[in-house]
Amino acid sequence: MFTRRILLLIVVLSIAILCLFNYFFGYTLLASPELIQKWFPRFGWLWLHIRDFLNLFLVSIFIISLSAFLWFYSSNIAIAVRQYRLELRLSIISSIFILTIGEVALRQIGYRPGHINYLYNPTTFVDSLIEYKGYLADENAMTYTDPLVADKLHTYLKLKNSVNPSEEDSASRMDWSKVAWDISQLTSSYFDVISAKDTSEFTNFYQAIKKKPRPDPFDSLILNYVFTPINKEGFRSIEFRKRSTKKRILFIGDSFTFGMTASNRLASFYDRRLARGYEVYNTGIIGADPPQYLAVAEKYIPLLKPDIVIINFYLGNDIQYYRQNFRPYQTYFYRSNAGALLACPFGVPMKNAREAWELDRDYNMIPIDRSLLNKVCSKLAITTLFWNAFRNVFHFETHSARYKDFLKRADAFKIDHPDANDRIPIIEKLCIDNDSKFVLSVIPSLKGDGRILKYAGDDKRLFPAQSFLRIRNLSSQTIAPMVIHTSMIEAT
Repeated sequence: MFTRRILLLIVVLSIAILCLFNYFFGYTLLASPELIQKWFPRFGWLWLHIRDFLNLFLVSIFIISLSAFLWFYSSNIAIAVRQYRLELRLSIISSIFILTIGEVALRQIGYRPGHINYLYNPTTFVDSLIEYKGYLADENAMTYTDPLVADKLHTYLKLKNSVNPSEEDSASRMDWSKVAWDISQLTSSYFDVISAKDTSEFTNFYQAIKKKPRPDPFDSLILNYVFTPINKEGFRSIEFRKRSTKKRILFIGDSFTFGMTASNRLASFYDRRLARGYEVYNTGIIGADPPQYLAVAEKYIPLLKPDIVIINFYLGNDIQYYRQNFRPYQTYFYRSNAGALLACPFGVPMKNAREAWELDRDYNMIPIDRSLLNKVCSKLAITTLFWNAFRNVFHFETHSARYKDFLKRADAFKIDHPDANDRIPIIEKLCIDNDSKFVLSVIPSLKGDGRILKYAGDDKRLFPAQSFLRIRNLSSQTIAPMVIHTSMIEAT
């Protein structure tokens, strides 16, 4: 009896230690190996091996103890089955009923069989791929808005503002189902400004310009911009002008620059600068990265020769330790019903949207080609949930054979420093050559609740020769305008 209790105690303790160990070390450090290197700069590699050994040791203790415990109690289990046969049947029926209810409930709240990253990438849950219209790229792989989609947006705004009810009705019936969501969402933002439903600084500025009997050239740019948000170059911006009496500022960046941090796109910091009299050119596109920044800079800095160039660099996704390898005319994302699919993940160019989608699914699903257990677990949402919970404990193989092959191809594009270290200095030199003031605005990465994860300067390999002004007490609501506003003060 004493031996059995000892074995039971070992089983319970090993499970508890195993769970705690993997909660504090297995998941966190497996997801962020850089953190290990930060904590143990000289012995990080050794700690990884120690952690894996301890993990294996605990799992071994658990399996051996559980096996011995079951062997000791095997005779008692057989007697209990014969004695309590009715109760056992009722227990089995009750368990099946409870598991069925659990399966239905999990599917209702969004869990899907076989999908392991449901909280992080729910958009991949589509049975067939539909590619959306929205963006094109030039021979240098610089992405811009498709002119046909831009024309559709402009037509909508003009019809929606028409006094003719039939034209307004035509605008309401326009189909946006196969247009990239970041373009289609502009319809409500701009119409709210046109109809004065919005109360932002830019809306008040626009309404004041409308009342002017003789608008000046800059006023005309604003009036045209409200009804044609996408300019001739394919960006959400006023039209680019080579000469102006006003100070001209070129913004280069991603979704922060595009205006995704604002509830109404025209309440963004870009449009607020317009409302304060700056002639601002916005080249921000959602999901852009340093290769896009450089392509934009190489084309427009020599052409426009702006007074100020501001690069909005986001620490959340602009630090890449691989060399991008975009093909000519290849956009950096494929917009689809499965979300925004990377066209060149880890530097490996995808042939088309379908290949990118299939690779993304491989990453986000249980690899059924690896084992029979994986294949069985992928059939139900509840078994997928258990598989997902135990994959860090037992180190399940989480990548399919196809994804493993992709990772091998990606090794060829790895570099030992952030790719931005090579591209941003080229933009700075372009600014110097064209008498433009260069401002690098680094936006900290955030958690969903607004807590700062990383500031500029935290990654010693990123822009090692630069020093940054750090702003405190930022939140997800104030971070973008405050950082850019400060950069504007420094620049001007």
